[in-house]
Amino acid sequence: MLAEPRSRPGSFLHGHVLAACGCLVMLTSRPGAASCPTSCQSAATWTQPFSFAGMTWERKSGCGGPGPNCWLAANAALVDSDGVHLRLTRQSSHWYAAEIRTAQPVSPGSYSVRLIGRPDLLDPNVVLGVFLYDDAAGDAGDPCPAELDLESSRFGDTTAANGHFVTYGSGLCGASDLMDFSYALTGTYTTHQIDWWPGAVTFRLMHGHRCTAELPEYLIAERTYDSSGIPAAGGMRLHLNLWAFAGQAPTDRNEVDVVIHDIVTTCAAVAAADPPALVAARGGPDWSVAVRHDPSGREADIRFSLPAASQVELSIVDVSGRTLARLLEGDLAAGAHQARWDCASVPAGVYFARLAVSERTVARRIVVLH
Repeated sequence: MLAEPRSRPGSFLHGHVLAACGCLVMLTSRPGAASCPTSCQSAATWTQPFSFAGMTWERKSGCGGPGPNCWLAANAALVDSDGVHLRLTRQSSHWYAAEIRTAQPVSPGSYSVRLIGRPDLLDPNVVLGVFLYDDAAGDAGDPCPAELDLESSRFGDTTAANGHFVTYGSGLCGASDLMDFSYALTGTYTTHQIDWWPGAVTFRLMHGHRCTAELPEYLIAERTYDSSGIPAAGGMRLHLNLWAFAGQAPTDRNEVDVVIHDIVTTCAAVAAADPPALVAARGGPDWSVAVRHDPSGREADIRFSLPAASQVELSIVDVSGRTLARLLEGDLAAGAHQARWDCASVPAGVYFARLAVSERTVARRIVVLH
């Protein structure tokens, strides 16, 4: 089956991707896919702005892709004590999906969506998407805008994997990188994280609500992909949606409700440093950390070096991104530098030394054991 042009965000047209003869064969909508009901024939638009997690959002309303689905603004409901409920609902015999996006483009950084629900148990015909999409390019008529997808669905196939990390590079109409995986949860809290930087993206799915997987068992899946096709900026917006694959009703005919409890954008402060190739390409700091406790165990020694004189801030942050101490701040000469952190007063756990050099930031993990 020939792939349709990738023209709408979150479409996951690579839903079932097969490698054959060096080609990507993409299976898209099934024959007989549902269309929007007569009550939902207007083209999808963005409406009803609201504030959540420190950002302004818009709700999708009307008929359109992916699917196609009929998008109901009321299905993205802000409940103060919970967060944003995304719902897939039925009215008479018709199904209505939900999608929100940031009202303005976002900058490169870390986006951690803290979810309450069981995305691992979604009906095979239901899709949950967390993704960054270049709306500006799409609105300008570009058939293949950049898109960074973290999706949970079996896309109509009960035997398929239910987790997917997918990268579409700018101007590339097929998936540049794809990782499919199966996962099962032991609770209802998950973090769906996309770290987007110019030329690189890292996807993470984690148990619980957190910035980083402090223990290996917290990490469900992770994927890093470096490519010049990943944009440095532009019209990328953060989207969250819950929809019916190919417009088909859930096989169990049950409505679906997932809760976006929070969206944290400060996790960049505690993320791992950029890949070495990226740091070198950007002229970033030659960052090396040796954390040594003195015999009393009360202090940690932190060392780093700079390739050129720079304005620097070295701080200690916890796993939530909260600053605990500023060790250095100001102009430093090129060469090796050293700072000491008194860690006697903090509980045992994971912390991060964060080095900001001019407009770049890198971080390294510190484990405190008393």
